[in-house]
Amino acid sequence: MHAPWRALATAVGAAVALAVTSSAQADEPDTASTPRIETIIDASGSMKERTGGTMKMDAAKQAVTQLIDRVPAEAPMGLRVYGATYPGDDKTTGCADTQLLAPIERMNQAAKQAAKQKINALVGTGFTPIGDTLKVAARDLGTEGDRRIILVSDGEDTCAPPDPCEVARELKDQGVDLVIDTLGFEVDAKAERQLRCIAQGTGGEYDRVGSDDLAKELDDAFKRAWSPYEVSGAKTTGSDRCATAPLLAPGQYADEVTHTKERWYKAKLQVGQALRFSASMVPRSAYKTGAALRLEYFLPGKSHAWKHEVSVTQNWANLISVGSESDRLTYKDLPGGAREGEICMKVSGRIDSVNKTEPVELLVATAHQAVTDHGAPAPDEDGPLEGDTKVVPQASSSASSPLVWPLIGAAALIGLLLSLLIRTRLSRGGHS
Repeated sequence: MHAPWRALATAVGAAVALAVTSSAQADEPDTASTPRIETIIDASGSMKERTGGTMKMDAAKQAVTQLIDRVPAEAPMGLRVYGATYPGDDKTTGCADTQLLAPIERMNQAAKQAAKQKINALVGTGFTPIGDTLKVAARDLGTEGDRRIILVSDGEDTCAPPDPCEVARELKDQGVDLVIDTLGFEVDAKAERQLRCIAQGTGGEYDRVGSDDLAKELDDAFKRAWSPYEVSGAKTTGSDRCATAPLLAPGQYADEVTHTKERWYKAKLQVGQALRFSASMVPRSAYKTGAALRLEYFLPGKSHAWKHEVSVTQNWANLISVGSESDRLTYKDLPGGAREGEICMKVSGRIDSVNKTEPVELLVATAHQAVTDHGAPAPDEDGPLEGDTKVVPQASSSASSPLVWPLIGAAALIGLLLSLLIRTRLSRGGHS
C-alpha cells in the first residue's frame, strides 16, 4: 500500500473509532440518577403456612419471579432473603440468617435467570431478623444516588434488638437518601404496625397484601421505586367553587387532589390570548382500580364548560397528566365589551388510593398575542407580536443524537484527507 493510502486508512480508522467511542460514552446511562433497588423476601418458618389454599412461600416466589421478568434490563436491582437457611432454635445463629441472593446490578437475561433459580429454591425455614437485614441491605445499596428497599414480610421481627423501626429512623437521621416500602403479607395487627412504622420512618409506603394481589402490589412498589417523581412549584390550595378560587399568574404550582372532589383555580386572560393549563397527579401509593384526571375551563358567568380534557389509566402509573390549550378569547366571550376576564379551571380526580389525597402539579401559561378593540396586536414588551409567547426553539432530533456530531467530525476529517490525497496525485501527474 502506498504511503498516502496508508495514512488515509489510518486516519479513517481513528476517526471512526473516535465516533463509535464517543457514541458509546454518550449512550451510557447516568448512574448517579439511576435508582438502585433491593427487594427483601421473608423466608422465615411462618411462610410455610397456607393462605387461600396456597403456601405463602409459593405465592411469594411466584410474585417475585413475575417481578424479575418485568424488571427493565437496565434497572439495577438486587434480591436479599432472611430466614432461609437455619432451621434450628439458636437465636444468635437464626438472627444472622440473611443472604444476598442477587447483587445489585442490571437485570439482563443472565442475571434474571440466575436470580429466578435461587428464588425457586427457597423454603420457609427460620427466624425473622428484619432490623439487621435492613442494616445490611442499606450497605448493599451504597452511599450515593437514589436508593430503595422493598420489604415483603408476613410477620414482625423476631430478633429485636435492633428494633426495625429504630433502624429505619436511624438511617434517615444519618442523612441516608434511602426509602423503604413495605408489604405486609397476610399480617396481624402488631406486625402491620411495625411494617407501617418502618415505611413511614423513611418516607416510604406500606400496603397490606394477600396471595391474590401480592404480585401486583410488588410490581407497583417497584414502579414507584424505579420511576420516582416529585411535584414542585409554589404551594396553592384550590377552592371548592369558582367564585372563591385562587387567581394564578403564569407559573408552576403544587396542590393536592382528593378522590371525586373538585379543585377550582382562576387565571386572567386577555382578548386574543389562549390559556394553557395542565395538571399532573403523582400517586404516592398504589390504588386498587383505574384512575382518572379531568380538566375543565369555564368562561366568566358561564355554567357550561368552555373546554375539557380527561386522562384515564386502567393500571398503576406514577404520573397521570392532563392538559390542553383553550380557544383564543374573543370579545363575545366576555360581558360588556371587557378586554380581559378571569377563566375558571376545574380539576377533578378519581383515584381510590390509601392516602385519599394525592399531590398534583399545575402549570399555567398563556399563548398568542392579546389584541386591541380593532383587532390589532396589543403592545407586549415581553414577547413577540405573533404566535406563542416566549417560545424556546427545540433542537432537532437529528442534531440531538449523541452519534451525529462524532460522525460529522469523522466525515470532515475523511474529506480533508481525501482532498490532500487528490492534490498529491495531481501534483505528481503534473511533474511526470
